[in-house]
Amino acid sequence: MNNAHEIIVRGLANDDVHVVIAPGPQAASASVDRAVEHAWEELRQANTRLHDGPIMLADATRLARGELVCRHGSYKELATAVVLRRSVRALGVCGVVVGRDGRGHEHVLFGRRSGETRVYGGMWENAPSGTVAPPRAGMQSLGLEQLSHVLRTEGIEELGLELVSTNVRAIATLEDSHARSVDVVLRVEVGGVIERRETMCASGACGRWEYVDAAWVEVGEIALWMNGGGLSSPTVALMRWCGWG
Repeated sequence: MNNAHEIIVRGLANDDVHVVIAPGPQAASASVDRAVEHAWEELRQANTRLHDGPIMLADATRLARGELVCRHGSYKELATAVVLRRSVRALGVCGVVVGRDGRGHEHVLFGRRSGETRVYGGMWENAPSGTVAPPRAGMQSLGLEQLSHVLRTEGIEELGLELVSTNVRAIATLEDSHARSVDVVLRVEVGGVIERRETMCASGACGRWEYVDAAWVEVGEIALWMNGGGLSSPTVALMRWCGWG
């Protein structure tokens, strides 16, 4: 646990996860709608990459009680949550992707965020990661299978990387009040031999822009990356929780 930056890592039991899907919020008043639209327009002017779309939102007050309960929402609602004074978090997935080089040394995959991202621009983080889109109508919960599919999709879209693995475990949740997110952390062990500085993404290639670089970092060197200040604060908290800091 790391409270200095309001970042909280909570371990999950049994290598599994269960996300309950609850009904959406009640309709807001006209005055709140106007405030949200005004705030959203200001954000859009500051960063033209921002766009609205459906996402899953978690109730931060229930997270504190150890309950992972989410509902359908939108990116606009998340981005303007301060105006609404709602304690919501975007539900996401974060991969702790582990591979071994030719000597058998364990490495973890990191990606460096574009300067155009909403938070932590230019910093390195565990990759891939991303928000969870609302599932099909009628679904009342999400489990490891659905979240693993989201992570695989993010790997292809963000890094051009196919995460082929039969060993995927849900190990923790990572709550970040600054990013207003809660990620389900999935540990993925990839087979074969990894190349330490094999670049799996290129800025602007195939429409990718979230990451501008990617690298495999040997577990014993992660502390050096942390001390160098290049890792985002939630990544530092997660790596320490994993025992690699």
